Amino acid sequence: MKVIFIKDVKNVARKDEIKEVSPGYALNFLFPQKLAELADDRKIKQLENKIRNNKQKEINEQKKLDNLLNKISKLKITISAKANNEGNLFGGISADQLSKILQEKHGIQIDASKIELKQNIKTLGEHKVAIKLGQESETFLLVNVVEDTDKKK
Repeated sequence: MKVIFIKDVKNVARKDEIKEVSPGYALNFLFPQKLAELADDRKIKQLENKIRNNKQKEINEQKKLDNLLNKISKLKITISAKANNEGNLFGGISADQLSKILQEKHGIQIDASKIELKQNIKTLGEHKVAIKLGQESETFLLVNVVEDTDKKK
């Protein structure tokens, strides 16, 4: 009997997989547990359309992600901060601050958890900051920290 699996069944099949199983297994276990349904031509075509649409969505999402990564890799953010004579900042620049700057100045919304800073940026100069948006999608943002020349007291 040909069935379409509605849910993953360990050591048997994954969701949306079509498989041939014994009628007893289907009637006594899979159907009552709502783990699978009978695979007729109409349902097979629906499943194929669903899979095709999902693949197209994945391709579109990957294109958006690639464009975003490309845009970020070309950016160079300049931040002015107060520092002492040795070039150490009085306050560090955090991933939250970088996220906020990307949103406000460049319209790029990235969660601070995706910005990989081992610790806050605490010195003047250029820093290469990793941004990881997916398992295999990573880029670097160039952050230039310059001394704040506004000497108001």
